[in-house]
Amino acid sequence: MNLKKCQIVSVEGIEARVNENGLVCLNDLYEGHEDKLRSLWKWMNTKRIQKIVASLARKLGVRHSRIVKTYTGRTGSTWAHMDIAVECAKHLTGSNRDIATFQGMDIKLEDEMMNLTDMWKASGKNDDYKPARWVRQADASKFIESVAKNEKVLVEHLFRITRGRHGGTWAHWQIALAYAKYLSTELHMFVNEVFRGYMTADKHMASDMTGRMVDQDKADVAVVATEQITDVGQAGRVYKGAGFSAQSIQRIVH
Repeated sequence: MNLKKCQIVSVEGIEARVNENGLVCLNDLYEGHEDKLRSLWKWMNTKRIQKIVASLARKLGVRHSRIVKTYTGRTGSTWAHMDIAVECAKHLTGSNRDIATFQGMDIKLEDEMMNLTDMWKASGKNDDYKPARWVRQADASKFIESVAKNEKVLVEHLFRITRGRHGGTWAHWQIALAYAKYLSTELHMFVNEVFRGYMTADKHMASDMTGRMVDQDKADVAVVATEQITDVGQAGRVYKGAGFSAQSIQRIVH
């Protein structure tokens, strides 16, 4: 690749190089976010991003290597189609996050993950119910392992840990649903509504999500993908957005 032929483009307000094949340098987007660069490969291997890559390859009639290309070596970097670059920039800045409000408390959602720490705070439960303690319970660990097997990923790919004032433990939507059930019946029903809203807004996502549920969760998710929702904000609950996509269980610290 001839770097001298690269041009500069703006991706969600972040400057990045684009090469002669139209691929954007994702490493450039991480300028100022170097601490998160290690997680780039995990993000690229999430189900949601893999699906976008496959969809783009089919749509354009090209190989995956024309959508995403990684160069190894001392100055290795990852280059991707503009659509992937936009998703990456939104992921870094958090602009793709949605908010679900339960009893006046915000619960953040991003891609196919929900913030378990937010859920715990919204439930009003004591420290015994924190995500870190829940995931160590036998039933929870077994369920998480089942989700990982069903998704064909490592357990650590189902979680993400973020630091800072808005940090917390993020988990795959099926794990979030199981955790909500553990916390309270009311929160479990609310999270059901949130996922129902997502699935109703995107029927393709509905088919994908329900097709990937483990057996234990199929009975828990009270959703009808074809049913239209006119007001998911009933009873003081606020929902907005569409489209939900770490460490090992023993290393979850929030």
